[in-house]
Amino acid sequence: MNTSDQETLRYNLVRWGIKDMELYNELYDHIATSYENREDKNQPLQAHIDDVFLASFGGYAEFKKDIANIRHQYIGAFYKSVWKKTGRQFYSGWVLVPLIGALVSSIFISTQNSILNIWEAAFFIPLAFAQLMIWIFRYRCRTQNLPFSRSIVNREVRGFSVILYGLLIGLPDIVSRIFLREELNILSNLSQEPAFIFPITFLMLTHAFICIILLVRKFNWKPVTI
Repeated sequence: MNTSDQETLRYNLVRWGIKDMELYNELYDHIATSYENREDKNQPLQAHIDDVFLASFGGYAEFKKDIANIRHQYIGAFYKSVWKKTGRQFYSGWVLVPLIGALVSSIFISTQNSILNIWEAAFFIPLAFAQLMIWIFRYRCRTQNLPFSRSIVNREVRGFSVILYGLLIGLPDIVSRIFLREELNILSNLSQEPAFIFPITFLMLTHAFICIILLVRKFNWKPVTI
């Protein structure tokens, strides 16, 4: 495609509100390939977008509805990739790292505050790191004047980093506020029970370690545009 066609394609993607880098690049590549292989070589790009690409979805309104499905499919493929490339390798050997950390913490750390500090660090360090990189990604998009400002992968990595926090802290506290009318900090209670220190520490360190692996291997550090 020539420069004019590239600008037309970018204009349409921006007009459609495609803000995720992966989705933007995938649609850009799909439309560009379709246009290069069009039957009528005299057909302008905008006409191809309107009469061929959007028509294949049943029109613009249906295309906008399908965007959500395309995004969900991408997220599903992302997590399958995480399990295949990261999860299996982690459980085959790297699980020793959080296991040793949990054992050392259980044996040598006896104060409640110290245990809570370890648990809180395991929660917040991956989340803070993921959020920082999202801000950096957004800043680079803006300074490079790119047509997108987000990454599906980055958001999913950040979301994964808060899953355990939500299940162990957020959900019990919400349930307690609704039914008992009082706050509940389940971690503070568990840190007072020696029998729970090792399993909870192991669980949190395992989750934190997987988050770190995702941050290093899966995070989109630099925005890439076609």
